[in-house]
Amino acid sequence: MLRFAEYLELKDFRPRTAASYYRALRLIGEHFGKDPEVLPEEDLRSFFVYLRRDRKWAPTCPP
Repeated sequence: MLRFAEYLELKDFRPRTAASYYRALRLIGEHFGKDPEVLPEEDLRSFFVYLRRDRKWAPTCPP
């Protein structure tokens, strides 16, 4: 997670945007029951499809 925090800082993301990304990472971790860093890309993709289709989550909406 430290590496991700450094990435956000280097890219100069605003605090609100960074908070949204951290929230998404927390949701991913809770959904799979493991650290998002160890998940394969396919699991991440299926999670975001689940959010869009089943939870009707638009990219700009908080969960």
